[in-house]
Amino acid sequence: MAKRGRASVASLTVVGKSSVIERVQRPDAPYELTDDQAEVWHRVANDLPADWFTPKNYDLLTLHCRHVIEARRIASLIEQEMKAKELDVKTYNSLLKMQERESRAIMASMTQMRTTHQSLYDKKIKLDGKKVNKPWEAKVTEAG
Repeated sequence: MAKRGRASVASLTVVGKSSVIERVQRPDAPYELTDDQAEVWHRVANDLPADWFTPKNYDLLTLHCRHVIEARRIASLIEQEMKAKELDVKTYNSLLKMQERESRAIMASMTQMRTTHQSLYDKKIKLDGKKVNKPWEAKVTEAG
């Protein structure tokens, strides 16, 4: 026979013994990545919640890791070019174009994976009715 009337708040908030806590594993870097690329993978994956990346996102994260390492290599080549006795303007210009291309690819992949600060910012944060001064309106006190 079913219970009559509305369910109590206590019965709605108590978790039953049958509920199971599921452990979410962080994704491991694919074997096709180099050690440096795998390091980038783990840095990005460990910086976000464990369930942030699903298998459908792994290819994009893999590409992101490759672009980051390529950008580092290009930066190294630019430094070498700057240290040379004579600057080869064509080579330098070519390296700067490559660097810009990699930077755009990195930014695009970060945006698509929603890993930028802007995409992680929760615009619905409430301050629980507390009044907070804006940083530029902070009162300055004199020490002394």
